[in-house]
Amino acid sequence: IQFKIIIFSSVFAFLVVAGSFYWLQRYLKDYLKDHAIKNFNIIAEISESSYFAFIECLKIRTVDWSSDGYIRQMTEKILTAEKDTRQSLADELNIYLKKKKIIYDPEVILMDILDADGIVIASSNFSRIGVNEKKEEEEHGVIRFKDAIDSNFGEAFVMSVVYELDESPEPMIHVTARLFSTQKDAGGNLIPLPSVVLLHFTNTQRLA
Repeated sequence: IQFKIIIFSSVFAFLVVAGSFYWLQRYLKDYLKDHAIKNFNIIAEISESSYFAFIECLKIRTVDWSSDGYIRQMTEKILTAEKDTRQSLADELNIYLKKKKIIYDPEVILMDILDADGIVIASSNFSRIGVNEKKEEEEHGVIRFKDAIDSNFGEAFVMSVVYELDESPEPMIHVTARLFSTQKDAGGNLIPLPSVVLLHFTNTQRLA
């Protein structure tokens, strides 16, 4: 009888310990799994909000620079000028973009002004004059020119990281926005110009 009691007690103790260990293992596994999922959700939400804040800063910068009165006035003059005077106006705007505009943001390496056909008519990099960005969009999808040329004031369009070695050895983010005249229509609205501003950002490290 004593032997049976010992065997029974041992088996019962083993079952209790084994059951407790199994329950504890399942409990810890579920707890750690739930905890990890919650942490990943938090990280994802923070990353998402940081990404959208980053993109929004690029849009704000582009819209802000597209609102520059001198750029708007000069662009309108270039678009309406006779062929023999257009070059001198473009030269003035080129110098302004290079020496008095992009110097205020080191993350902007290029600033272009495009006409209704997507041709660069002014740029901080003089060698880019005449480049067909609309064709670049159609062939490679590196900018959003078509969206910008028909957009409203205050809108900007971001093209995620692209590589164009002819422009920069660094990866870039292209942002476009439509230009508007400094004049207003009868309804008090800014008159849209058939022109787009294109900014080339190289702050991909901050994005990462």
